[in-house]
Amino acid sequence: MKGKMNIAVIGLGARGLKFCEAVNNDRVYGGKLVAVCDPMVTKIKDKLEKYNVKHYDDVDIMLKHQPIDIAIVALPHHAYLEIIKKLAEHKVHII
Repeated sequence: MKGKMNIAVIGLGARGLKFCEAVNNDRVYGGKLVAVCDPMVTKIKDKLEKYNVKHYDDVDIMLKHQPIDIAIVALPHHAYLEIIKKLAEHKVHII
């Protein structure tokens, strides 16, 4: 594998922040946290500063501006389908 895979975390509740921590601390072999996305991202920006990644409040904007190889979706189950469809259209691997 050449370089690290670009990883985004979508959904920044308690579970999403744990995923950010895991990827950021190299517990995901070959992956690098490059972006996070949540509609309420502005309310938790202070918690995200330590990751030094781009913050988005819209998945479409993130996919347009940020190359993503893998997305970790940490959303409530009722919100999965719409986001997963968008990720699949952009050929992003989904966890």
